[in-house]
Amino acid sequence: KLYRTAYITYESPAALQNLDSVWGVLCGGHCLRICPASFSPDQRAERRAYVALLAGLPRGTIAVDLAEIADEISAKSINIPFSLNFYNPKPYAYYHFSSESAMENAMSISCALKKVGLTWHAPAEVTSLCHRCGHPNCNRLATPRRRAGLARRGSWQNNDKLRELYNKHLPLSHPAKRHNRFAQPDNNNNNNGSRKNASNQRSRSRPNNQQQQSRSHSQRRRP
Repeated sequence: KLYRTAYITYESPAALQNLDSVWGVLCGGHCLRICPASFSPDQRAERRAYVALLAGLPRGTIAVDLAEIADEISAKSINIPFSLNFYNPKPYAYYHFSSESAMENAMSISCALKKVGLTWHAPAEVTSLCHRCGHPNCNRLATPRRRAGLARRGSWQNNDKLRELYNKHLPLSHPAKRHNRFAQPDNNNNNNGSRKNASNQRSRSRPNNQQQQSRSHSQRRRP
């Protein structure tokens, strides 16, 4: 799991009274959700009952960047999930609300962050969002950044000198060696070399055969 739970003990029960209306606090730029340990399972479920998804966040957005939006839409807490592989914040955030009407009012408000327009979604629609940009039904190959990357990659692959230099320093067991003509030996050269070796062996064997034949003839002539 990417998230841990911390238990805080207070000296006075009066300190817990303020936590009934506080659902989260900012710490290090991230939002930590709060729930009194005395809450029943039903009370805990109420804090997860009304959730809206705000997608299309700029790269690297954390909860403190969305705090102003949370105040304007009366959200109680913010949750930005992190990726499993690189632990980077994903391009969408979950906003928790105290009632269904508060959630619906918030989703009717158009929001933007750093001049980037954001979109509201139901939590069930998260599977349709791009894990890079947060937009629904996004074709990453059609984005200008992706096209530029493919163009650079294509130009590198079409440059014979660069590919030959690159494959020169690859280990022999590298998979690219099996699929790159610069890393594989030339079959024509191998065939020519094998033919030359065969011809050299034949030329070397001919004098030996002639010498053996001459010796046999000389031995026959002797009485």
